Amino acid sequence: MIKSLPKIKRKILTFKEIIVSTLFWKKIYLQSNKPSDLIKSGFEVYPKLISESECFNIISEIRNFERAKSPPNDKNDNSIIDTKITQYYDIDEKITKVQISELGDRFSKIIENSLDNKFMVKRSACVYQKDDLDIDSTKRPLHIDSFTGTHKAFLYLTNVLKPGYGPYNYIKSSHRKYIFLKLINQFINIILNRPNNSMHSFCESLIPPRILTYEKGTVILANQTGLHKGHSPQNQGIREIIMFYYSIESKEKEVTHSS
Repeated sequence: MIKSLPKIKRKILTFKEIIVSTLFWKKIYLQSNKPSDLIKSGFEVYPKLISESECFNIISEIRNFERAKSPPNDKNDNSIIDTKITQYYDIDEKITKVQISELGDRFSKIIENSLDNKFMVKRSACVYQKDDLDIDSTKRPLHIDSFTGTHKAFLYLTNVLKPGYGPYNYIKSSHRKYIFLKLINQFINIILNRPNNSMHSFCESLIPPRILTYEKGTVILANQTGLHKGHSPQNQGIREIIMFYYSIESKEKEVTHSS
């Protein structure tokens, strides 16, 4: 029983994090004279921001990398490969013929501008992910990545035009709303011993997520404090994306959500 006390304390602390993070982003929204979609809704979409030829070149270079890469069991290889999902971490460092890093830097500037230039945005990771058909077992239900203001940029390398292609789902404005429902959800997490960031009990029938189906080259910027998931079931097509991870820090050096 004593060993479980730290876990219980951690779960109880999450109640505070939910309140603080939600009120923080509500404050940012109220202080903005002309809030961007990223501030208002928690996400914003740039359809076909990257050309079709750029997407093709990135995928081609990834295929070349796959043919030449070390065996999956190499201890220095942090890739994840199974029959349903493929992930390559730090893909921007492994592929140099196409400038993936420059895209990541470009997206960070867009995020910074969308957040009214109140935050320094720093890219922390870059991951290529390929989701094959019928990967429902690997899809997480609604969740929050963190309470620290982490942001992501999703670049669709392939067309994601139907729900069955596994599009990104996001509950609009959930980064700054729904405190009561989030707290109830965390109470259920404690009872059922679910992860602290799970929003599995959040009532999607009352507040359904936006299903972000778009063409290849589309970039989605999202505040990961909001409720999101990958769409399930993915039973119509394969999805290939690159995810860029960003941390933010207030330029005013306030004690806020710096990670």
